[in-house]
Order: sequence, then C-alpha cells, then structure tokens
Amino acid sequence: MLFVGSPLIFQFDKVHAQIGAYAPQAAVRYQNDTYFLAEDGFYAFDGSAVKPIGRGKVDRFFYDDLATANSNRVWAFVDAPNKIIIWAYPSGSNSGGNPDKFLVYSWAFDRWALVTGLNIEILCQSVTTGYTLDALDGLYSSIDSIPVSLDSTQWQGGQFVNAAFNSSHQLQRFNGSAMAATIETGEFQLFPDTRAQISEVRPMADGLSASTTVSVINRNNLTESASIGGSAAFPNATGFCQFRTQARYFRVRMVTAANTDFLHLIGVQVKGTPMGRR
Repeated sequence: MLFVGSPLIFQFDKVHAQIGAYAPQAAVRYQNDTYFLAEDGFYAFDGSAVKPIGRGKVDRFFYDDLATANSNRVWAFVDAPNKIIIWAYPSGSNSGGNPDKFLVYSWAFDRWALVTGLNIEILCQSVTTGYTLDALDGLYSSIDSIPVSLDSTQWQGGQFVNAAFNSSHQLQRFNGSAMAATIETGEFQLFPDTRAQISEVRPMADGLSASTTVSVINRNNLTESASIGGSAAFPNATGFCQFRTQARYFRVRMVTAANTDFLHLIGVQVKGTPMGRR
C-alpha cells in the first residue's frame, strides 16, 4: 500500500498471490523487511519480493513439531541488538499450550537455531527501572554476585529490553545464566567412496570457560540410523580430542555445559585417514 496523493490517496499493488501470515502474531517488521510465518514456511518480504528463508532448513521440522491446535500462540519478535528474529511456538510436547520453544533466525548470517525448555506466555519489550549503586545493595549481597554487567541497559531507567511473561504471569528478562548450547555439523564424507577413520577433532571454540563434550556421530549407509562413535571432553592439554571412529558418513556434535561462557562456537577441524572399501 503506497501513499500517492489525490485523487487515489493510496495505491494497492499486488506483489504475491496466496501467501500470508499463518497466525495473528506470526509476522514482525524490522527496518524495511517483514519476517513472517506462512502456511508453508518462513519468509522475508522486502517490499517488492518474498524470499523463503526456512526452505530446506527448518520449515518441515517446524510444522512436524508445532502443536497445531495452539497455532494461534505463535509469536514473532525482533531482537535488534543481536540481529535475530525469534518465533516462539508451542510444540506437541507441551500439553499446556504455552510456547515452549524458540526458532531463532539470524538475518546477518542466514542461519537458524533452536531453543528448548521454555514455558512462556508472550514475548514483549519492557521498560527498565533506573537503579543507583546504592539501590543495588538491596538486590544483591555484593558487586560480585550481580549477574549482569553494570554497563547493561537493565540498570538505566526508560530503556527498552527484551522480556517475556512466564507461565506464572511474571515479567522476566533474558539476563540469566547461559543455557547449554549444542552445535552439530552436517553429515560429511572425508574421502569419496571410501570408509575413513577419524583420529582427531579440533573444536574451533573461542573464549570457552568450561569443558565441552565433543561426539562423533557416524553410519556406513544412508539407510542406517546414526550412532555415537565416541565422546571426549574439550579443552584439554593437546588442544584436540582423540577418536578412533571408523565409518563412511560422519557428523560432529559439540555440547557446552549450562552456565558456560564462550564468545564463538564456530565449527570443528577433523583429521582422518582412508580405510579402504572392505
């Protein structure tokens, strides 16, 4: 809809047929782009073209996991400082109907993430109440026990911060301890048409403050179910994890412990040798 002035005032242009938001709160706009959930997946609309952003990534997973009886509870939300769009939704494993999972889309990197273990009513922005250093004495026993940086906008009055109402109707902000994080590679072959043995995995983890579990998941045929061929803790003295896992197809999974700080979990470097075809 464009403002064109007299005599039409507004002009309506059709940009795409038979597509729209799947739920009342499933669309959100940031700057010149609108991100929304349609009946067949996730899209971004820049005012002239509709771009599928979930095809081949999360669309099928989402609709298999969504509790369709409570699809009206899907919420879209913008986290501008982190350059992400969040869709909160109720999964089939949550009988209460509240959103219990986040699908998170990073428009900066065109990547997706999944957050589980939640139970919220709605996502929203809240306005912070101002605090002085003296007022913090009534909240925490010492400066060391304050879980948020003193530079955080949480302590500045009138600042907008991301928040949610939990299942007890309480307003809470996303400033707690880090949850456990999982990153997993896609399935790969080290050598075409040849089985291989993975001997070393070097996680590319920056600023990791505690041990991370590294697992090698493998299978020999695409018709088989994958299994974990071994796990090891990182970081260690050598800077890599040792394995003796033989297969044709591999994936590598890294899992951090809860309350673990890190800057980046980028990926892994894998070292292996061919094992022949027999």
